[in-house]
Amino acid sequence: MNQCTSKNLVIDGNFKDWDRVPASRLAQASAGDKAKYKDLYNVKFCADSTYIYFYLEFNGGTEVLNIEGEDVTRDVAWAIDFFMNVDGCSQTGGRDWLFKDAGSDILIEGSWTDNFSRAGIHVFPPDADQNSWAWQDANIEGSTMCCDPVILSNGHKAVEGKISIDKLPIAIQKLRIGVLCSNAGWTLNGLLPQAEEESDGADVVSEMLDVPILQ
Repeated sequence: MNQCTSKNLVIDGNFKDWDRVPASRLAQASAGDKAKYKDLYNVKFCADSTYIYFYLEFNGGTEVLNIEGEDVTRDVAWAIDFFMNVDGCSQTGGRDWLFKDAGSDILIEGSWTDNFSRAGIHVFPPDADQNSWAWQDANIEGSTMCCDPVILSNGHKAVEGKISIDKLPIAIQKLRIGVLCSNAGWTLNGLLPQAEEESDGADVVSEMLDVPILQ
């Protein structure tokens, strides 16, 4: 049986590799018809002892934004944030309002538009108020990469990529991940996993994805 390793998941924009990942090694989520944040459609994750692999499918369109008084055309799903709980405990890390019992210890923020070449890693201080936005830059470069975007038959765009586990500033004991995307004006427009919107419009938060790690 295939495992989720660099030998059978090649970051080249050919997504058929993902069909060979065993269900026991795969974590995935999709946006439902009633999702409040609609521009991130599907995500997949799997991992070995070296990399966390990811697949992202998102809105491939553009929009005109007024940035610093100038109208500019930018991709709808521009920035990607990976929130990661690496110790399996919700009593440490940030309690992000978008995920239930998040306890996020690490945040990776970057963009597929530059293949995540400038992605930054941030850590949540252990003595910080869990309800605050206390993220600190870990000053680590080169942690994340992805292929060039592929336009799918449905008009969506998709990328696959990987995060180097050795680059993470905190050792992984257990791994839970949530993903969001924003436009160039930093307006949230995609979120996975995501529960469907309640009838009164209130946010319904979902737990992050459990990603199996090969030891």
